[in-house]
Amino acid sequence: MPTEIMIDAGSSVDIIDEHALLRMQKYSRKTNQSPITLYKTNTKVYRYGAKTPLPIVGKFDVEIESSTHLKPYKLTISATENQQPEVQEENKLKQLSDKYNDRYHGVGKLKGCQVHLHINETVTSSAQPHRRIPFHLRKRLEQELTRLEYEGIIEKVHGQTPWMSPLVVVPKPKNPEKVRLCVDMRVANKAIERERHITPSIDDLINDLNGATVFSKLDLNQGYHQLELAPESRYITTFSTHKGLRRYTRLPFGVTSAAEVFQATIQQILEGIPAARNISDDIWQRSGIT
Repeated sequence: MPTEIMIDAGSSVDIIDEHALLRMQKYSRKTNQSPITLYKTNTKVYRYGAKTPLPIVGKFDVEIESSTHLKPYKLTISATENQQPEVQEENKLKQLSDKYNDRYHGVGKLKGCQVHLHINETVTSSAQPHRRIPFHLRKRLEQELTRLEYEGIIEKVHGQTPWMSPLVVVPKPKNPEKVRLCVDMRVANKAIERERHITPSIDDLINDLNGATVFSKLDLNQGYHQLELAPESRYITTFSTHKGLRRYTRLPFGVTSAAEVFQATIQQILEGIPAARNISDDIWQRSGIT
């Protein structure tokens, strides 16, 4: 019985369910082909993350044909329902995704948290000259400015401003049709007093997760931009574009203490969860402690 299957190159075995085997046996009898010989096996097969093995009926030999090869192969038969377990899990994930659909779009904002920059007012403010944006990048820059304003990450600046930093526009390596905004905060950072927080090392992370057998890794989407910048701290992030002045309403990457502030904030959120650790916007969750 010609049957299309997909070989899982990342798995040590390939499985079909018992119902598929019965259909194949029926077809071989109907067409007077050689019967399918099933033989016993001690192979144990587990679903992803499961501790109980699947009920295995046996194995049989087949020939696998690709566009270039025809070779013998062994298939494992599982006495499961007609619907594959991975399909059931995929449906559950889709239901979960549909239920919380609004969580998967845009950039979130941490509730009840505002970042206050410690600005030394004795440092002389500086409005630096505007750096011309190359013409071939301007349209892409305008699109990115529109997106950032829509997401509430930046806002337009009206009236007098003591600080102004130049903007550098860089095409994204993996998607040159989009650009990344890089504000040159080197002069402004001279007035921003740096906060001191310890960032854990990889060795610290390995030690804290020692003994776990299962790990989950969460990567925060535009993590810095999920922290709101206090209104009184925003003026020092003002930057110039060919469409006027903008400033950040969220924590920007170029601020001298941004990395330490972000690390400390996420670390504080995870405090009390012994199985979770973070390095910057990467959160590691452990389970299955041995």
